[in-house]
Amino acid sequence: MVLWLVIIAAPLALVLYAIPNKTAESYFKQWLNALITYSLYPAIFLFLFIIIADFASALAVCSDAARAAGCTPSVVGAIFSDINNNGDATGITYLASIAANVGIRLGFIMLLLYLALQASSTVSKWGGDLAQTITARPDKWAASLSGFSRRFSTAGANFGYRNTAGRAATRLDKSLRTGLLSGIANSKWLNNPVLGHPAAALSTGVLQPVAGVSIGGGLSRVAYDKQYAEREKERATNRRTAENVPAMKELKGLIDKGTLSPAEEARKSMLQKRVDNFSKQELEAMKVDDLIGHASVFKEAGAKKIAEIEKFSEQKKQDFREAYEKDGLDTVGKKIDKEVKLLKEIRDRLKFGGGFSSDVLDAHTKTGSTVDLKTIKDMRDDIMWGVAVSRDQSRDRNSLPIDRRLAEKNALQLQQALKHLDTIEDGLSKLPEKKITI
Repeated sequence: MVLWLVIIAAPLALVLYAIPNKTAESYFKQWLNALITYSLYPAIFLFLFIIIADFASALAVCSDAARAAGCTPSVVGAIFSDINNNGDATGITYLASIAANVGIRLGFIMLLLYLALQASSTVSKWGGDLAQTITARPDKWAASLSGFSRRFSTAGANFGYRNTAGRAATRLDKSLRTGLLSGIANSKWLNNPVLGHPAAALSTGVLQPVAGVSIGGGLSRVAYDKQYAEREKERATNRRTAENVPAMKELKGLIDKGTLSPAEEARKSMLQKRVDNFSKQELEAMKVDDLIGHASVFKEAGAKKIAEIEKFSEQKKQDFREAYEKDGLDTVGKKIDKEVKLLKEIRDRLKFGGGFSSDVLDAHTKTGSTVDLKTIKDMRDDIMWGVAVSRDQSRDRNSLPIDRRLAEKNALQLQQALKHLDTIEDGLSKLPEKKITI
């Protein structure tokens, strides 16, 4: 009955919804809540009633003896039929049997009916609340949908323009300035001041403005190309940064290896150039511990860049500096220069002190001469020969004591020269070119 009245009032409710008044809108919401509530109530109740009917049919099943006596398959008939066929039931026992049968069977049915009514009421209330939630702000939902549609259509229009007219204008402008059409644009006809430089006027007055047009605040072709170029540059930088640490590790391995094949020498030279050209941004993107662990591959310019990076702590910078002073390429060169200077001093003492003179050592330690691994070997062989000779002279009993003491002193200085050669050789093995000019 109530549902019929709600359906009959539907036209009036729609009229109230169309009236821009809060009171009329509240009446419409009450009608919509009642419509959904009373529409769901009978559907839920009837569904549960079918389940109750099936349960009642199960309770109405007669026993075999009662069915033989003419039991009617109904709840009440089954109750009394079972009692009447129980010949032992008399007096109070008979009444207790009736109460138990009626109470148990009909109690289940009444409980199920109650649960069905409560479930129907609850589901109907949920439906009404959901309807109020959905229709609470239809104007806001409509505005959001309209805004989305407008933004979508504007973005589509900007995308289409940017990739048609904008792209064509950009390519034509580029071709006029530096591409295939640049020869025509710079010809005496189109680059004529009398005619007002038609090619330049076309570029600045038409093509560039067309490429710079933006619809609805979207990216123009010029802005899009600039953003794309920056993004590609950033990707390339990220790729290069990711490859920098492996490059340092490979270079360090080649430096520590010492003797290299021609292919390895070429690879080492290429890696060294890459490390030397590390930018401050690339160094900053690395972990400072990786830089400390590979300090031996850097030169002074790279060490200065690392010292200027604010991201690294002062302690880490100091750790890097200590590692660099120990194994850095430029510091290795300074160490070699120092060792060569000490070697020259020994050469001069031996030469002017008397008792020993080495032409090989003299030739390879002159200013402007080149010291490499081969010259190191030649000097070592010659000095080792001098050590052996000096020791023999120091043991010669036929020589004067002063000559034996001089020979012993010469042997000690030559042994010290061998240590300097070992240090120089170790330093040369770390340099990319494996040689140094003194």
